[in-house]
Amino acid sequence: DNGNDGEGEGEEDEDNAGGDNEGSTNAVLLFSEYVEGGGNNKALEILNISQETANLSGYSIQKQVNGNGEWSNELSLSGTLAPWEVLVIINSQSDLQKLLDEADISQGGAPIDFNGNDPVGLFKDGTLIDIIGTSGGDDFAKDVTLRRKATVTAPSATYNSDEWESFEKNTVDNIGTY
Repeated sequence: DNGNDGEGEGEEDEDNAGGDNEGSTNAVLLFSEYVEGGGNNKALEILNISQETANLSGYSIQKQVNGNGEWSNELSLSGTLAPWEVLVIINSQSDLQKLLDEADISQGGAPIDFNGNDPVGLFKDGTLIDIIGTSGGDDFAKDVTLRRKATVTAPSATYNSDEWESFEKNTVDNIGTY
């Protein structure tokens, strides 16, 4: 089940998301991949870089429309994420089979409708812990895939482009693995 039958509502695949919400609230999560492909080929990958299973309650994704400085379009996460496993969230209207196959959450519309000038944030209990992009409307990631470098071992509430490798549009061969 790739959860690709909903529009507007997030659908969860219980392999990584959903479930009983056991797990640690001390686990460390960060964005590990960002896909801003053609059309609706959008995806985010979140990695648990700790040795503890993460309880995803209290975590959410939000975006800033056109880098306007205001966070909106919250997508709350739930379930658990095992150590060194990833959670893949895609736009449900994607037409790339690899994204559809790897999706743990398939979300129609916001916040998984970013376009390269919309910063995306990972929040824990309402506090920004990791970010992709900068405010101000610059095209920091238009038509690219970004992968977090393996040397990055902690999330950051300040975007640093040096922490990311950039690949051409619709590069999704690594999504779902770390």
